[in-house]
Amino acid sequence: MKPLKKFLALSLVFLLLFSLAACGETNETPRTPAAVAYSGKPISIARSTLAADFSLAKLFDDETYVISDADIAAAPMTTDLAVVPLWRVPQLLDETPDSVQILAVNTFGTASVVTNGTSIGGVKDLVGKTILVGEPTAASEEALSRVIGTLKTELESLLETAGVTATVEDSVDAAVYEKVIDGSAQIAVLPEPYATLAVAKSGAAVAFTLTNAWIDARKSQPLVENCVIAKKSFIESNPDGVQKVLADLRASVEWVNLHPGEATDLLIEKGLVSADVLQVNEEQSDRKQAAAKTQQAVDLIARANVVLMEGAAMVGAIDAMYLKPALPDSCYYIAK
Repeated sequence: MKPLKKFLALSLVFLLLFSLAACGETNETPRTPAAVAYSGKPISIARSTLAADFSLAKLFDDETYVISDADIAAAPMTTDLAVVPLWRVPQLLDETPDSVQILAVNTFGTASVVTNGTSIGGVKDLVGKTILVGEPTAASEEALSRVIGTLKTELESLLETAGVTATVEDSVDAAVYEKVIDGSAQIAVLPEPYATLAVAKSGAAVAFTLTNAWIDARKSQPLVENCVIAKKSFIESNPDGVQKVLADLRASVEWVNLHPGEATDLLIEKGLVSADVLQVNEEQSDRKQAAAKTQQAVDLIARANVVLMEGAAMVGAIDAMYLKPALPDSCYYIAK
């Protein structure tokens, strides 16, 4: 097995076990979480339009849930739940104190350092280099700026920890993604699914993921990027609904990680990922094309770092991030 593929495979196993441990699983063999009976009203969820939505894969066709594209990164929360980047939580609490709680972390970092025309083996190889940071999604201006700012902060923190001096440039449009594909940008930070798309559509390669580099630099401390939040009023009035959501998210996250090929097909069907993510060399044999598509799906899911971290593990991981001031204990949902 090639080093990169072996590394990604090991990363996937690590994340699976991490997510299961965080959910209370103690055996190393993954087990499908028990379903929770629920007869209440439909539960509304605002998705993020980011790779964080991958955790919702098995909820899209469940009649229990109404999933919308409401942009709560720039507007008040009107749904029962929402998938949001971590930076949005303190903003919501400032707008309406004690209004939401974090149910779970649902992704670690989803971005990678992608290269085209140069070879990078790790953070130390970035000395003296120029790295572009971009987010090629059609999000609101505020959300786009914050996402790019988060990626830039993560990268700069890694460089500082490693003692590496490099130039970090950001762009608020899709130019970074396009420049990686055409080779005019040799080194860039791209989130999923765009890192895998760049690889599928060009000679680009993923040098390393920010999450794996962060874990190495911070002695296993995870890089938390996105979470699932709920209105405090929903939690208090619908405890059965909360348990249903968490049980279904556990099952969905496990399924996505254990079945990356099927998960990628479903994500493409639901419009969360472009079908181009599975683009391969059509001059190859059918067998090689099938193998390449399978590997692209495995890589996509592994780099998206889909997890479900709850309880004390969630609190500790978020507390260790760079949020200043730290989030209050009251903003975390801890199951009794």
